[in-house]
Amino acid sequence: LAVHEIDILRYIIGSGVTRVYAETAQRIHSTHEDLLTGTLRFENDILGVINTNWLTPKKVREITVTGEKGMFVANYITQELYFYENEFTRKSSDYNSNFMNVTEGKMRKIKIDKKEPLKIELNAFIDCINKDMNPLVTGQDGVEALKIAEKFKQSAKEKNVITL
Repeated sequence: LAVHEIDILRYIIGSGVTRVYAETAQRIHSTHEDLLTGTLRFENDILGVINTNWLTPKKVREITVTGEKGMFVANYITQELYFYENEFTRKSSDYNSNFMNVTEGKMRKIKIDKKEPLKIELNAFIDCINKDMNPLVTGQDGVEALKIAEKFKQSAKEKNVITL
């Protein structure tokens, strides 16, 4: 649970993880967690939050990237990408004046080419073999994501922040 989300955050942020904290729950599976809320602090001081579970009756595959100028929302299933502008930051450069002024600005749909993800993954794998190329996602990337997922489990069990 959460290894894909961890890997995606590490890729997008481009920084190592310094500490994690997680809460988990076990509701329907008898041998493992089926719900996780995890927080990651990256070396470059970016904060990441992962909410994932095996419980929801509707498949939700989204990522939200939030910054002071707005928010990107990507839906993996529909392959749609939106940017929601923070209207306040466009009008003012005084971020300390009144944080309550954050308002919903323009929403813009960003055109992306829709492709079959599994086909792209398999073709990339074949290219790596045929052209002796390094894969975009390495075995070490997988190991790092797994290590962080294990630290999430440790954090939930110990009810404590874990430093990496």
